[in-house]
Amino acid sequence: MPVTHKKQLDPIRELCHTVGIETTQHNTQGNFMSHFSVLVAIPTPTQADIDSIKTAQAVAAQISQETLERLGNLDPMVQAIEKAVGLVMQPYHEYECTGDRDKYVVWVDETAEKQAEYEKKSKTMIKSTDQDHPGLFEWTDAQFFRELTPEELTKSVRFIGMGNTDGKFHDSRDWQDGKGYRPKIHAIPEGFEETEIPFTDIYPTLRAYLEDYEGYSDDGGNFRPAPNAMEGQELVGRLTNPNAKWDYWQIGGRWENYLRLVPDVAAVGKDRTLPVAQTPVFATVTKRGMMDFEAMAEVNVSPQLAIYDRAAKILAGEHFETFNAVMARHKRDKSIDVRKAYHEQALLVRLKAELTLNENNPFYDYDDLVLDRDAFIRLKAFEGYSTFALLINGEWLADKRMGWFGCSMPQENDREKDWIDTYNDALGSIPEDHTVVIVDCHT
Repeated sequence: MPVTHKKQLDPIRELCHTVGIETTQHNTQGNFMSHFSVLVAIPTPTQADIDSIKTAQAVAAQISQETLERLGNLDPMVQAIEKAVGLVMQPYHEYECTGDRDKYVVWVDETAEKQAEYEKKSKTMIKSTDQDHPGLFEWTDAQFFRELTPEELTKSVRFIGMGNTDGKFHDSRDWQDGKGYRPKIHAIPEGFEETEIPFTDIYPTLRAYLEDYEGYSDDGGNFRPAPNAMEGQELVGRLTNPNAKWDYWQIGGRWENYLRLVPDVAAVGKDRTLPVAQTPVFATVTKRGMMDFEAMAEVNVSPQLAIYDRAAKILAGEHFETFNAVMARHKRDKSIDVRKAYHEQALLVRLKAELTLNENNPFYDYDDLVLDRDAFIRLKAFEGYSTFALLINGEWLADKRMGWFGCSMPQENDREKDWIDTYNDALGSIPEDHTVVIVDCHT
């Protein structure tokens, strides 16, 4: 079984591991979930590396069988690979979730920022408009949530959990009314109204505000004495890793056996302990020189090209606006729902209806279909073998930053080269005798 690098954390930090929606979808365009793939390149473990693992196992075996079992997969080569991957991944851990206070974690002074928030910001609450029965309530109190209407019940799956759907804020919980766990929609009844209460009216001090509202604490390293200051004055900040990319990871995961290998080679199998003999051969861990990029690209291009050719016949030389084009056109008009304007284009509506792709992939990126044929083939070939990011020689390379729920954002730095060229150059720089490992990351 793959080793999952995830610590048992307190309930607040554990939320970092539960907000993502899991998926097996993978490509460099449709990053709509918060699991993403990384190709990690490491020098192939030496015999000395393997011998050190064997020694450690021998020591553990002498201690107790229970200790030995906790080592998980005991194959020395597997252990050596997992150790090497862990070392190169560690500089990119998200301290807020891992809790590892190592050399990659720094303390960031937020005193001025948090003081300004405390003095200028407010909390949305709900107050009674009945002067005879005044009251101030939390916005999330159960009394301000209603049952779903019959129409909403037909779409109840859309209201599961906490979120905003169709402009309606919803939450799912046990409402302590004997009817069990279920979703409800936020609604303010007559006799109540929203109001903004300054934080300074709620909390007597900045520290009180931060401890209650932000969850800051002395144990969390958020408060420090101010240097050369009067007694009682303190700085406010947080511990963080400025280079954080992941909150947990595992080898393989949703991308187990993602790599296709050149024919007739022995590879490390799905459990990474036994040779695989079948053709075609797939692996999660292999040598760089064994990867068959051409085959991976071809497998992805063929079905995508069939879609492209069907779309070309439907479009018959006409073009719809891409989402980015629609967004740019309405950039200054905040009254326009850009997403709605994009999806309601008559030509795009007709294209979707005739292609009927949403039945199998509701996240299909139709904007790819406006590319010229050669550019489309190049993109789909790349998506056949690429990962969201590369980790080579300790350097993390990615075209985008991954956020919660798979919302990926372009990197802030200007890209001088096309990402496909950058990725291919980096991949080509890996020595053929080095080991490459597919890692499933979460953020």
